[in-house]
Amino acid sequence: MSDATALPTGQEQQSERFTFGLISDVFAVLNQHGYVRGSNGDVGKAVGIMMDLVRAYEGGDR
Repeated sequence: MSDATALPTGQEQQSERFTFGLISDVFAVLNQHGYVRGSNGDVGKAVGIMMDLVRAYEGGDR
């Protein structure tokens, strides 16, 4: 049984913060710095890499 008042932890917490808004913001920064958007497949790969980045940034792969 889970506690409904418990704070999200680990991957659950990360997934709540990893939103389309975050992805859009990162892509906007890349565009502002002169990077050009690739194909849809390349963008999909970039999203996967962003997920790895936020996990590593928080020390999730220790």
